[in-house]
Order: sequence, then C-alpha cells, then structure tokens
Amino acid sequence: MKRFPKLAIRTLLASLGLSLLLGLISVTDFGYRVETLALDSWFTARYKLFGTRPIDDRLLMVGVDEHTIQAFGKPQVLWQKELANLIEIIKAGKPSVVALDIVISPATKGLDDEDQFKLRFQDEALELGLTALGETPVLFVEVAADGALSDIEGKDDQVVSPHENILDLLSDENGDNNSIGAANVAQDEDGAIRRMVLYTRQQNVDGSHRPSNIALRMLEAATGERVQFERDSRGEAVIRWRDRTIPILFRDSFLLNFPGPTEDNTLAAHDHSKSESFPIVSAMNVMNGQVPKEFFKDKIVMIAPTASSLMDQKVVPGDRQYHGAALHLTALNMILQDDFIQRSAGLWILVCLMAGTFGFYLGRSGRVFSALATTLTVPTIAFAAFAFANSWLPTVFPLIALSTGGLLGYAERLLTVEKDRARVRSTFARMVSPQVMNHVLANYQSLTNGERKEITVLFSDINDFTPVCEQHTPEEVIKMLSEYFSNMVDVIMKYDGYLKQYVGDEIMVIFGAPDDSSDHATRAVLTALEMRDALAKAKETSQGKPGFYEVKIGINTGSVVLGKVGPESRWEYAAVGDHVNLGARVMSVAKNLGMDIGVSAASKARFEKEREEGQPCSEKVEWISQGVQSFKGKISQMEVFGIKRAE
Repeated sequence: MKRFPKLAIRTLLASLGLSLLLGLISVTDFGYRVETLALDSWFTARYKLFGTRPIDDRLLMVGVDEHTIQAFGKPQVLWQKELANLIEIIKAGKPSVVALDIVISPATKGLDDEDQFKLRFQDEALELGLTALGETPVLFVEVAADGALSDIEGKDDQVVSPHENILDLLSDENGDNNSIGAANVAQDEDGAIRRMVLYTRQQNVDGSHRPSNIALRMLEAATGERVQFERDSRGEAVIRWRDRTIPILFRDSFLLNFPGPTEDNTLAAHDHSKSESFPIVSAMNVMNGQVPKEFFKDKIVMIAPTASSLMDQKVVPGDRQYHGAALHLTALNMILQDDFIQRSAGLWILVCLMAGTFGFYLGRSGRVFSALATTLTVPTIAFAAFAFANSWLPTVFPLIALSTGGLLGYAERLLTVEKDRARVRSTFARMVSPQVMNHVLANYQSLTNGERKEITVLFSDINDFTPVCEQHTPEEVIKMLSEYFSNMVDVIMKYDGYLKQYVGDEIMVIFGAPDDSSDHATRAVLTALEMRDALAKAKETSQGKPGFYEVKIGINTGSVVLGKVGPESRWEYAAVGDHVNLGARVMSVAKNLGMDIGVSAASKARFEKEREEGQPCSEKVEWISQGVQSFKGKISQMEVFGIKRAE
C-alpha cells in the first residue's frame, strides 16, 4: 500500500513536467502559430457578438476606390498631380496630419535627362512634395525589404521610396527625413497578418534609432509628442508614448487589435456613414467637393488604395479583405485608445500548469463528465479574457495539458484507486451476489435513512454443532465450516440472496433487499430446498469424512425497515423488524418439530401469490402443515409448514 502514494506523486510530477513543457512550447514561435488558430476565432466571435471595438473619432481613411480610378483616367504612375490636388483640398480643412499610403516611384534611371516623361514625372513629384511644406504635416510611405530600415542605408534596391525630389525636399540639414514612414507589415506563415513589426531609422544628427513605422510617424505628427524607443537589458524593444507602453510579442513585433472588418464594397464610391469600422470617404467625392472641408478638421487622415484592382487587401483575423492602410490605422487606434492585446509568457505557462494539474485531478477522481465540461471551459475562459480584458490566453496547449494530465491521472487511478475498488468489490462479492453488491454501491447514500419494504428472511443453523465441535480439533472444525459455508453460499448466490451475516454456525439471508425482487418468497423456498439437496449430496460423496450435513432452516415473510446500522467507521446493511425475529423463531420451531425446513404461513401466502402473478418457478412444492405454533417471547401464533419437492 505504501507504493500507491509514491505512484500518485510520480504521475503528478510527470503531469506537471509535461504541462511545463507544453507551456514553454506555447510561448515559442511554433506555439504562437498553433494558438493563432484560436485567436482568429476570438476576433470573429467578438465582432459578431459585441460589434466593433471603440475607434478614435479622429481617424479617417480617404480611399482611392474604383470610382476615383475611373475619374483619374490615367495610369497610376501619373497620379502624382491628382494626389497633390487631393492633399491640398484635405489640408484646407485643417486636419492634424495627412499620410499618403501610395508610393509612385517608376524606374527613370535609363531615360535621358531631357526625356519628356522623366521631366514631367519630376515636376509632378516636386508638386506632390511641396504639399508637405505647409502648416499641416504631410507624410509619405516607403516599403522596405525584410529587416530593419536602419540596415538599408545606401541600398536603394532594398526599398521603394517616393521620388528623390520628394526625399530631397523633405530632408533636413542633417539628411534625416522624419516625414517618411515604413508601410511594411508582418505576414505570418499562413499568409495572415496579426502583428506589426517595429521599424527604425538611424538618425544622422545623433546616431540614435528612431521608430519609423508610418503609424508611429502619424501619431507623433498628429499629437506633437514623440514616441520613445529604447532597448532593455535583454535587447527587447521598449516603445512608449505618453504613459502607454506597447506590449511587445516577440522579435520587435506587437499584436494588432483589429476593431472589426473594413468596408469591402469598392465598386461604388465609399460612403463613410456605412463603414463598418474605420470611416472611409471616396477620394473622388473629396475632389468633387461632395465632402465639406470642415469634415477634415483635426482628423488624422490616411489616403490609401481601397479599390480591389489595386490589390491592397490583406488577410487578417475576422476579415479576408482588410484594407492594407487600415492596418496602420489599427495600430494607431490601439495606441490612442490604450487598447492593446496583452500576452504574458509567464501567465501562459501557469495556465498550462493549472490545466495539467486539474486534468490529473479529474482523471484520478474518474470524473469523466467534469473533464468533458472542462474542455469547454478552457476556450470559454480564453474568449472571455480576450473579449472583456484584451488578454490573450492560450487555448490549444492548455487543452493538450488537460488531456495529458487527465490520462496520467486516470492511469494512476487504474493502478491504485480502481485496484482498491476492485478489491473491495471482490470482497463484497464474496458476501452477496453481484446484483446485490451493485445495488448497495449505487445507493449508498439513500441507505442512511432506511426504507420499509416486504422481504423474506431465511435462517439456517447446523444441528448438533457444539457436540460435533467437541469431537474435533479447532483446525478440523474450521475446515468443516469452510466446506459447509462454501456449499451454502453457492446456493444462496444462485438465488440472489443477500448473505447478511454469519453468527457462529448460523446463516441469515435476506431475499428482496437491498435489490428489489417480486419473487423473494419463491427464491427463499427454492434456496432452502436446494440447500437440503446440496448437503445430502455432500454427505453422500464424503466417503465418511466428518462434516456438517444436517441443518434446520426457518423462513418468514413480512415488512421490515432496511438500511445502514452503526457508525460510519463500521456499519452494516441490516433488516430491522419483528418479522426478522420471527424468522429465527420459525427455525427453532422446525427443530422442535423434527423438520429441517420450517416455513411460516406468511411466506407460504406470499409464495402462492407470486405463483398467481405468474412469477416463474422451476419446482413444484408440497406444503405440509404442522399446525398453529407458539413462538418463544411472542404472544401471537402462526401456522408453520414443512416443505418438500412435489412428486
């Protein structure tokens, strides 16, 4: 028995070890990819259940939609003049900042300096760049190859930037250009975008690195407050704005908290009143004067391609056609609203450990339905934390830890608890039939208060037990008793009798309890007859070997109270009532009358009633009346019968 606690400790430690391993894996890149399966579902469910997240009312997108492209009526490389006009119109409304998320940078290096197209393009680029010289900040974007922008200085083939005329016009005396922002986004292996990677540019003036994401550039220009950037002792990026710190996920990236899907109807002009998340107005409607200038006051405006033909739709959680520019507005909105998604590596590991431990407990306790309910609880809690607290908790790895812990716990249960239970059931089964045993185990609590029901009791006692014992050694008596009880118990179990107790050489058997039986009297009578036959056969085959072959049996039927008797530490299932005592008195009367089986009139009446009700009986019984008898210690009298098999 001492090894069982050790086994429990070992399996629990194994469960904790596996859970810890799963927790550590969950915070790796692989774990991130696995857990995004659930994360994507949380975005979709949150939007469908609760609508869009709060959006800063200053954010606005001016979309170059199909309506605008048709109005321009020229290739995209020749849009600079129109875009410059669009920016000037928007600036007239006094917005906080205007950002152009369209890069027009055709290859003109191979053209002559006097080439008309090249000259036209230079002039239009200059006109576009001049829009940034007014009071309202105007920002442009560039798209870099993989890696930080600080690594691409002087490598023009790794970045697509606005025309050099614009770059020269916007650069300060040190060559730094803070009006250009990186429009890069981080695409996961499945092609979806869930994160934004931090990009920086090294400043010529002091050699420091400054965040250059277009969203952060827009934030600084709109609020006049600089984004603070540094690296901690582990080399991790720390990004602050005012009192807010952007939570870094891994490799200088942070999760985007998408407020909801963007408008995907780009065949007609955008109507900002119908936008699902970030308001979008058609660039053409702005240029036609259909949008009043006052509409742009204090707005943070991003001019961006929204037409499907411009192929700037991205796959994000909850939307497979998310406008690319909305990614930058999403990042900007997170900071302005202080609406970041938090993920704590330590908490993820702790959740896996808790899931594994709880799974072990459920497995060891055998609570299958509780385990199934817990598998639903894990994603429910994870979604609730995401929807109401912006906290990303793991789902897949805790479920694995829960299942693994449950399997280990159940394995330990099979080796210990179930083994102990099997031993208890085996011991119990030696005293009662399996049917009676199962009833007691299944109805243990209901036995406390007791229940009244009609049963039949059978008492059996060995004739001349004391004189026989005096003639043999105790060892011989024990052996003879074992053989006798073995024969009797086999018969009792055959008829589903509850072997209540042994008292010396006496046996008490209950029929009809604890398991209900509509033919309990019949079973008792047949048991008595077969006990007589079994003893006769044992004597016949004993070859003169000493043993107990003669008994007296008494049977009575009546209403009694059944239930647990005794303290919890040592109780027994008992039948209490006058009819129990009367059964023992019938046995005594049978011996006095020279019979081996005595049956009360109440049992005979019940036996015959069971025959009338059609209860099956394999034997025909002949009843032999012994007249009305008196019983020791009782005033009432009752007729007693002897029985034998009918010819």
